Amino acid sequence: MDLSTSRRTLLRGAGLGVAGLAGAALIGCGDKKEDKAAPAAAGGSPQAAAPAAPKADERGGTLRTGDVSDLVWNTGWPFVTSAGLSFFDSTTMETLVEYDSTGAAKPLLAESFELNKDATKIVFKLKPNLEFHNGAPVTVEDVFFGLDLALDPKKFGATGVSHMLPFAKMITGRNKIDARTMEFSFDKKRVNINDLFTKLDVTHAASYPDLLKGKTLAGTGPYKFKSWTPGVGWELEPNTKWHLADKRGAPRLDSIKGRLFADGASAALAFEAGELDYLGNVTPANGIRFKDKGLMTVRPKNGTQYLGFNTKNPTLADPRVRKALYLGIDRARIAKDVGQGLHPVTVQPWPTTSPAFDPRMEGAFYDPSQAAALLKTAGFSQTKPLLISVSQTAGNQVAVAQIIQQNFKDIGVQTTVDALENGVFLQRLLSANYPDMFMSSHTGASDAPVSMFQWIFAHRLGDNPSKFDAQWYKDFIAKLEDLDP
Repeated sequence: MDLSTSRRTLLRGAGLGVAGLAGAALIGCGDKKEDKAAPAAAGGSPQAAAPAAPKADERGGTLRTGDVSDLVWNTGWPFVTSAGLSFFDSTTMETLVEYDSTGAAKPLLAESFELNKDATKIVFKLKPNLEFHNGAPVTVEDVFFGLDLALDPKKFGATGVSHMLPFAKMITGRNKIDARTMEFSFDKKRVNINDLFTKLDVTHAASYPDLLKGKTLAGTGPYKFKSWTPGVGWELEPNTKWHLADKRGAPRLDSIKGRLFADGASAALAFEAGELDYLGNVTPANGIRFKDKGLMTVRPKNGTQYLGFNTKNPTLADPRVRKALYLGIDRARIAKDVGQGLHPVTVQPWPTTSPAFDPRMEGAFYDPSQAAALLKTAGFSQTKPLLISVSQTAGNQVAVAQIIQQNFKDIGVQTTVDALENGVFLQRLLSANYPDMFMSSHTGASDAPVSMFQWIFAHRLGDNPSKFDAQWYKDFIAKLEDLDP
């Protein structure tokens, strides 16, 4: 059987149903580890960067970057998504394995790894003489610690919920074979299990309490934590003992400095003034002026910005009502007016490289006449405006929500944009506590298609913020789990 074709067919059949869960996909999102409570850019997340590339032998200097979120340490990062710390993911932390440019899993901290034939067990062997930034040896127990924290962050003093929790629950057994070798057993055949181990950062368990306080962090990456001044910024310095220096070259920079800004517009002005060298997750409105100067790139789509529905709300419980709202959103206008034409108009999260990608889903799917007819057929009525909850500091969320508000008014649905402080928005998202509708985004769509339904908060069973638990959806995910990615 052609597994890729079978998977595409299965996912195509669920296309509209998935929109009923996550609500209405708007425009594609760029790469990141997981859901963001406050997506800073609709679509492929523009990145502004100075164009001059360093010469092959050029070293030294400081990379200056900026962010609008200060570092929040106590959530349980790097096993829990945390505001401000995303830049640290790829610079300070590493995993047992990584994906190469072809999508194949390759050893990183592991010297070797082997998945058994029926995909129910995997064995990893750590590289010899690995050290954390603080000089402590990397051990099997440190790897186990990450899984323990993902399963129960509060046990270790963390306040968040791990995006890796569903994956961590798949591991039913673990065994330390020797000082460098470990074996994991799974609850069933798990052909996509490498999606867990490419996300499970390895940090020093003994010093983790200091990380929760923002005093230090002990990873293994090419740069290490130097300092943090709350409300001002942070600094990283080279890891002179990086284990991959002989193969990939020693870290080139003398330091990386992050500076905190009140908002994205201020950060963009600082970049324009030459005060920053790199600025990620720029809103299209702030980034478009850099396009013609050759200072901006747009990352490939790896997720979506979406409008979610509380499916347990009686006003939104009827799938015909949710489909009507899905058809009532003018995505092309959002992409043009808010996205500045930088991002694809789509109703699917997957990039073109994914086996789940369906070119037929790359469109606006805007049909207000059919939307109004569906609402009439469903007998839709409301006694008060429905809330569209958004983060007030999340780049373009308010602007997008205002367009959707007008779209819904045009088909006879009254709404109010509920702009929340970002911390309140995040708390409600993680506790699935929205009365009506909410806007968020997620990435992670470049993993095996089934992984998105297992670990992406917007889609996973049990605690997704839409409270969606239809039996057909459970059956659909179960079928995907049997397909080799």
